[in-house]
Amino acid sequence: HQFQEIWQQATYQRASKQRRGKNLNAVDRYRLRKRYPFPPTIWNGDADRHLFKESSRTTLQEFYDKNPYPTPEEKRELSRQAKLSYSQVSNFFKNRRGRQRVSGHVIPHKRRSAQSPEDAKTILDMLQK
Repeated sequence: HQFQEIWQQATYQRASKQRRGKNLNAVDRYRLRKRYPFPPTIWNGDADRHLFKESSRTTLQEFYDKNPYPTPEEKRELSRQAKLSYSQVSNFFKNRRGRQRVSGHVIPHKRRSAQSPEDAKTILDMLQK
């Protein structure tokens, strides 16, 4: 963000000098941003939108790194911890998996729940191979 702010300030100052020091209004700044977009070296073109608080995002991202397919109970617990609704948590995981799939990342399959201790041992043996 720092380079983007520097880029905009320089663009605004240059335009203000051309207008003999007159202040730029919101429409002028909007037109300048459209006319002089950020170079690819400081912005990749992706929208930078974060609607959740940083602490909520961190909680969800940390859990996603461990398990991209949480159970309904885990989602309820995450919604309580992150102070979000159950559907917001579900949508976060669904969207994140979709974004990773599109970008070519391999997402581990859904975690199987063990029905018995023998099933759990079989799953652990498979993971160790």
